[in-house]
Amino acid sequence: MAASVDGIEQLDFRHLLKETDAGKELRTELIVPEFTRKLTDKSVSEGNSVVFSCEVTGQPEPDITWYKNNKLIKQSKYFDMTVDNTLCKLTIAEAFPEDAGEYKCNATNQAGEVHTIAYLNVDGAESDKKDAYVKPSVTQKLKDIEVLEGSAARFDCRISGEPDPEIKWYKDGRQLNDGAHYNIVFEDDDLCSLVIPDTQPSDSGIYSITAENPVGSVSSKANLFVESMSAGEDVMEDTTGDSGRSKEDSGSTEKKSSTSPDDSQQSAPEFTPGSSADHSVQEGEQLTLQCQITGTPAVNVRWYHNNQVIADSPEFQYVTKGDTHCLVIQEIFPEDAGQYTCQASNSVGSTSYGFSVQVEQKPTITKPEFSQQLQQEQCTEGDTLTLTCKVTTETPPQTSWFLDGKLVQASDNIKLCQQEDGVCTLTLKHARLQDAGEYRCTAVNSAGQSTTAATVTVDKQQVAAKITTPPKREMQMLAGETLNIQCEFIGTPEPIITWYQDSQVIEPTDNIHIKTTSNSTKLTIHHIQCDDSGDYQIAIGNNTGSDNCHVMVVICDKPDPPSKPSVTGTTKTGTDLCWTAPSNDGGAPITGYLIEFCEQQHKDQWNQLANVDKTRYTLKDMCTDSECVFRVCAVNSFGQSQPSVVSDPVTVHAYLGMSPN
Repeated sequence: MAASVDGIEQLDFRHLLKETDAGKELRTELIVPEFTRKLTDKSVSEGNSVVFSCEVTGQPEPDITWYKNNKLIKQSKYFDMTVDNTLCKLTIAEAFPEDAGEYKCNATNQAGEVHTIAYLNVDGAESDKKDAYVKPSVTQKLKDIEVLEGSAARFDCRISGEPDPEIKWYKDGRQLNDGAHYNIVFEDDDLCSLVIPDTQPSDSGIYSITAENPVGSVSSKANLFVESMSAGEDVMEDTTGDSGRSKEDSGSTEKKSSTSPDDSQQSAPEFTPGSSADHSVQEGEQLTLQCQITGTPAVNVRWYHNNQVIADSPEFQYVTKGDTHCLVIQEIFPEDAGQYTCQASNSVGSTSYGFSVQVEQKPTITKPEFSQQLQQEQCTEGDTLTLTCKVTTETPPQTSWFLDGKLVQASDNIKLCQQEDGVCTLTLKHARLQDAGEYRCTAVNSAGQSTTAATVTVDKQQVAAKITTPPKREMQMLAGETLNIQCEFIGTPEPIITWYQDSQVIEPTDNIHIKTTSNSTKLTIHHIQCDDSGDYQIAIGNNTGSDNCHVMVVICDKPDPPSKPSVTGTTKTGTDLCWTAPSNDGGAPITGYLIEFCEQQHKDQWNQLANVDKTRYTLKDMCTDSECVFRVCAVNSFGQSQPSVVSDPVTVHAYLGMSPN
C-alpha cells in the first residue's frame, strides 16, 4: 500500500515523484538495483592478474562498493575498481595466495541494496576456500524485553560463523539502520547488539536479527514492550479522560466520592497540601501537583491555570485516590508556567489551594559538527599514532570510534579520549598492520549525529638489507655447462638487487637470466665459456642499509692443441721429435702429451706411440727404413685436446724400443 509524505507517493520498491511546472509534468522513477550479470568464481596462478566483472541496473545509478571477506576494498595500485555505464569491474593487478577468498560487489541507491558474491582461488592458497567456511549459528538468542518509556533497551545476540556473517536488524520486518534512535554495535566474542537509548511506546514490536555468509543464514527474534509513563500507575487509580492537550473545560471535570452521609456528619472541604506550593521544573519534564482534601459529603475538584479551567485529558490528567487529588502534567512547556489552583467544593462549602509553577526552558541543542576533521595518516609498524578531531556542540555529545565499520574499544594498545573542549583522540600505542583501514568518529546527541573519517596506512617495519645465505666463494666449472649462483636476503622495504661481473653490471640476455623474489635472487648463465670466468658480485640495498658478496668463478676446458711437431736432429742414439706447449691450457695444468704416428703407406691409420710429460721425444735403435708423420695431443684434468698439425714426413727405421729424453 502506498503512503503519501509531503506529496511524494512512496511504494515498496518503486517511488514515483510527480511535479508540475508550467504545464509540464516531470516524472523520476526510482528502481531497486538488480544484477543482470552476476560475478563468477575465478582461479588464477600466483603472480597473474584477475578481473571480476558484473552488470547492474537501477534508478538512480547505484553506488558500487567492493568487499573481500566482508572487508571494504579501497582503490590502490593493487585493486582497480571501475564503473562503465552498467559494467562494474574489479581488477587485481597481481594475485597472491593471501588474495584468495570471497569477493562481493554491493550496489545501493535510494530504492534498495543488492549484492553478488564470487570466490577467488590462487595457486599456492587453499584449493577451495568454501570448504573452510562455517554456516552462521546463534550461540546466544535474543530475549524479550519490557521497559518503561524513556528507558534504554538493549538486545544482545551472539553469532558465530566463518567468514564473519553480514548482520542486519529488523523491527516488524522493516530493516533498521544505525543512527540517533537505533545504535547498532559490534563487539568482541561475536556479540552483536541493538541499543535504543530513549524508548517510546511506538518502539514496541517484534525485533529480529539475521546473519548471513556464503554458506548459510540464521535469525533470532524477540519482543519489546515499552510501558507508557501514565500518571498514577501502580500508586493511584487513574480516572483520566480522552480529550486533546487543552486546559479549557469541555464538560464536567469535577472528581467526587460516592457516599452521602447524614447532615450531622457533613463538613466543608479542607486542604492538607501534599506537595510544595512552589515548583520549578525543566521543560519537557513531568509535573505532579498533589494535595489532600477532606470533606463530607464528597468534594468536587476542579483545576485552574491562570484562572482558566483545565480539562481532564491525557496531557493534563485528574487523578484521585481516596482523599489524594493530583493534576499530572505529562510534559511541561514554557507556556504552562503560571498559577495553578485546585478548587474543592461540596454542599457545605468550598475552598481552594494555589501552586506557583516556573518552567526552565531547555537549552537549544544543535546537531554536533566537526570543526576539525580527521586527517589521513601513514605510519610504520610499531610506531605510536594519534588520530585527532574536534566536535563543536552546546553539550558534550556521545562519541564512538569505528575501524572499517566495527566498533573500536579501549584496550592496552588503544587509548580513547574526549576532552571538555570537544577534542577527541584515538591513540595506537604500537601500530600493527591490522590497524590499517578507514577510521570513523561519530558524535551523537538528541539533535542528530555527525561523522568524520580518514584512512590510516601502516607500513611494514623497515629492516636493513642483508644477505643471509651467501653462495660459495669459489666455483670451478667446465665450459658448456650451466652456471647458477643464488643467495637469500632480508630487507624491508624490498631491496634493489644488482649483479656484476668484474665490476660490470650484468644485463639479462637470451643466455643470461636473473630471477629475484622477495627474499632470494638467482643468476643463471647457459653454455658458459672460458671468458665467463671472473669475479661475480651480488649487491643489495634499501633505504636502511646495503650488503654484498663475491664469487670467484673459474671456467675450465680441454687445452688447445700443441704446436706442429718437428725433428730437431738425429744422433747416434736416435731421432729427436719436439713441439711447443699450447698457449691455452684450458684453465688447468697440462698433465701430459699423447704422441701418435702414421706410416705413409697406411694413410689415416694413426697409432699411439707414447704418453710423455715433456715437449720432446727420442726415437731410438732405428734399424729399418720407414717414412712416417707424427701428431701430438695435450692432456689436462678436463680432457684431451684436438691433435696438433701433422709433422713433415720423417724417414725412420724399425726400432727395438722408444723412450723419451
